[in-house]
Amino acid sequence: MKKLAALSSLCLLIATIPVWGFQKIRGGYREVAVQNGGVISGVVRWSGPRPTLPAFPVNRDEGVCDRDGSGKKISPRLVIGPGGGVANTVVYLSRIVQGKPMGPRGLRRAKRWVIRGCEYHPHVLIAPVGAYLAMLNEDPVLHNIRMFGAAAYNLPMPEKGTLFVKRLPRAGLITLRSDAGHGWMSGAIHVTEHPYFAVTDAEGRFSLTEIPPGTYTVMAWHEGWRVKRVIPKNGKPAFYEFERPIVLSTDVTLPAGGGRKIELRLSGNH
Repeated sequence: MKKLAALSSLCLLIATIPVWGFQKIRGGYREVAVQNGGVISGVVRWSGPRPTLPAFPVNRDEGVCDRDGSGKKISPRLVIGPGGGVANTVVYLSRIVQGKPMGPRGLRRAKRWVIRGCEYHPHVLIAPVGAYLAMLNEDPVLHNIRMFGAAAYNLPMPEKGTLFVKRLPRAGLITLRSDAGHGWMSGAIHVTEHPYFAVTDAEGRFSLTEIPPGTYTVMAWHEGWRVKRVIPKNGKPAFYEFERPIVLSTDVTLPAGGGRKIELRLSGNH
């Protein structure tokens, strides 16, 4: 790997804008020793006919961004597994005020975010408030990360090996796009105030552990996949504006030391 082209100094977020679909916990969170904690697990599943996803034209850096030669990128915003599970859905407990510790948040435990093949990996990420985010460009082309919401950064990454490290001192949702002509690139980061968050895997599965007994509202956030508007530049699609995220919820009562399995369903009617 080339010598790192840039290493940012740690800095506070400079601005926020409203972002739909993320329910912030009010009043803070208290870490306690959880006795007889339980587990809420399950799956987010697709219901009904599968939609045709938008195909975004690759109109820049084709040698890196269009390695299969198709000339397009299929939207990564809705990934449905063979069994109908929906990946990249954020499942969390609403308004929980105390529970297990948040876990380490030091620089050595920085969350990793990579640009590879002109896409963000992972597509959806969760990170505790106060954690560090390390963003690395693995492509030999210019990328420019633009972040909105709980962080407002504009980060040029001119070559392979460029790295930025930022601390995430504010909870909320961060959405990402590219400002370097790769309009299909998008991603989301949930910066959390408590540890009871999970991102569903390729089969739509999730698990929340060490939960104090009680009744909770389980929320499921999905970023959505429908394109609302195409914003052109120089006669070519430059940016895509998407419809609002989808939020599902259900109430669950968890006994001491017990477990509950749930299924949340997402469909084209949402």
